[in-house]
Amino acid sequence: MKPALSTSNDEFRVLLNQLVRLRLFRNTNRELGEYIGYNLQSNNSIKNISAFTARCIFHELNREIEQQLEGGLDLEIMLKAYKAASKFYDEHLKGRKKILQKENLFILLKRYYVGDYQIPEEKLFLKKTLSEIDKKDIRFPYLLLLALEILPLYTSKKGDVNDISGDFNKLFSFIKEFIQHEERLFNLPVLNQFEKEVRSGKIYCNRLYLIYVTLVSLETYRGFMNPEKLYAMVNGSKEDIIAFDLDNSFWVEPEMLFAPAVFWEFVRLNGNMYFLYCYSINTEKKLIYYTRHDAIFFRDERNGLVMQIDHPEKIFSLLGKDKILNYKLNVFACEIDTSPTPDIIRLQPLMNNDFNFPHQKFIRLKDEGKTKQLRKCLEKGIYEIKNKFPDTEYFFQNTTPSAITKEYIYFKKETESGNENKIYYRVPKNLNDGLPYITINDSMGILELKGRKYIAFDPLYLYIEVTDDICCAENEVDIVSEIVI
Repeated sequence: MKPALSTSNDEFRVLLNQLVRLRLFRNTNRELGEYIGYNLQSNNSIKNISAFTARCIFHELNREIEQQLEGGLDLEIMLKAYKAASKFYDEHLKGRKKILQKENLFILLKRYYVGDYQIPEEKLFLKKTLSEIDKKDIRFPYLLLLALEILPLYTSKKGDVNDISGDFNKLFSFIKEFIQHEERLFNLPVLNQFEKEVRSGKIYCNRLYLIYVTLVSLETYRGFMNPEKLYAMVNGSKEDIIAFDLDNSFWVEPEMLFAPAVFWEFVRLNGNMYFLYCYSINTEKKLIYYTRHDAIFFRDERNGLVMQIDHPEKIFSLLGKDKILNYKLNVFACEIDTSPTPDIIRLQPLMNNDFNFPHQKFIRLKDEGKTKQLRKCLEKGIYEIKNKFPDTEYFFQNTTPSAITKEYIYFKKETESGNENKIYYRVPKNLNDGLPYITINDSMGILELKGRKYIAFDPLYLYIEVTDDICCAENEVDIVSEIVI
């Protein structure tokens, strides 16, 4: 439940006037006037309408914007934050070109959103600014939009918005450059989704939407950059992930229904995730190539049922210490004919991130003869079977920790044949700020790739190499023979 603000009818008239004057809901007065049925281009001021009417219009606009933006923006709270940020910007930042340089805005953002980030010694002059921001409880996203000249000052009377698409592109480019500025590069899929919404015309792009994009993008960034928040974010999304009865069948595209030279197979993993295999048969060469994708289905307030399909090279981004989420993926709005056992899956692209996945309709293959024939093709010795991305083939064993104590998480270590002594990997919780939040119900285990071995903490995107004693020592993982409670 949102905090209640004590607002009188007369104050609602003032707030509505701010929405109009700052062109927040519509980009021109003509558009907004037509929308609410009030001539805003005449000499009449919005302040002249009755207080009751102003309150009704304001509440209705608020209801609509909450529906459009998934409840992520309350107009009354937004205007209060905007006003405070504008006053601060006007008094402390406006005209201070040094602080408003891009590299310094990046530093201010990192300090504001990343818990353990330390301001470089040569940039300590920024500390005073941050101290003032914290002291006056200013929301940084509004300061950023003011600094980029995407939002005007709260007292502005500049009038209609001239180039909202240009403003969005400026904001999109800035945030994208910011999140990729660190050595720990990553992409924010939500940012690409915003771009697609604007490009496709699915959303009416206005200043309220730009505020929303900024708030959501930077809060998502905060989640990924702070392990304890990442854990909460991933854990909170578990209930949205769902599974269907898809395995034990082959799937084909419509044009392959009668002669499936290309076919697909879902293999459900622990929980609600899948490997999605794409097989391509070359009968002349007796060769089958396959690609293995990670795939999940989840519910999304804006798009309904969604399917995310990751490129096989995702694994390299997860294991690389210098890159987080810098992998290729596709996100689709998804329709199924029946649940929980669909026979048809239709996909409509919502977002793609640098890899082509053109298949937009899967049909369950029900012809027993063709199914039996394909099963036989996959048997060893009939066809040569090759992975198109052999370096990405990994094995993951979901494993419950042997114990979680106040300071450590213990995993049983495989011992040599004939050795009955129990040996454990002992992972200190202080290695990562998110580890103290881990429970036995989380997805964890041992991941193996190309002869290397990792302890995987999926909710934290944390993968600690334990291939040998040297790796264990480097990563501060001890090998012990007993669990100390």
